[in-house]
Amino acid sequence: MVEPEDNAEKQHNSNGWRLVIDFEEGALKFMKQKYIINGTHQEIQSLSDKFVKSIGKPIEDEYFDSEKHIYCGFCNKYYEPFCREHPLFHYYEKNPTNEESTTLTAAEKTLPRVLSIRPSKLPGAGNGVFSKIFIPSGVVFGPYEGVKLFNAEKCAKEGYTWEVVDKFGSYFLDSSDPNQSNWLRYINCTRLWYGDKFGFDVIGQKEKALQNVFHAS
Repeated sequence: MVEPEDNAEKQHNSNGWRLVIDFEEGALKFMKQKYIINGTHQEIQSLSDKFVKSIGKPIEDEYFDSEKHIYCGFCNKYYEPFCREHPLFHYYEKNPTNEESTTLTAAEKTLPRVLSIRPSKLPGAGNGVFSKIFIPSGVVFGPYEGVKLFNAEKCAKEGYTWEVVDKFGSYFLDSSDPNQSNWLRYINCTRLWYGDKFGFDVIGQKEKALQNVFHAS
């Protein structure tokens, strides 16, 4: 995924590629600068031609490698390193500082400034994460942090555990302790009504990173 400034043009190219927010589609896009329309697009950063050309190689399912490839839910395909039509941008969490209030937990101190933690509107969900600004599709948060466990029976039962599967097998990240985890512990699943009960809808991306998950938490 695009990391802030990592692949930016060293010299500003007025005709080069840009990563932009398309407000009409509510998503991130790669776009040539000359096609950007004020009010419709907002530029995030400039990108090199070499970087953009390296994006979007389709990967057959049998060759999928979780360390190299990312699934695109729009295209229903794996790509190396990710889909060019539906790019991803990694939004980093805040680094805690010593000046912050000692009343905050370690998890709360990592919360990005564009988000807030407040009581959830979902029944029995406790606190949730709310966005202060518009977050387009393609913005990725993470990774999810917690205590690494290999025994499912030792994991907390309160819904704070994610199972991570990689080429070596699987393990669990238990974020039940707010001082041994980050702000992603407060993310609540989207609840869907199925006639007589609630179901859950969570979009996972690259095992531990969460994409576009703020739906009235």
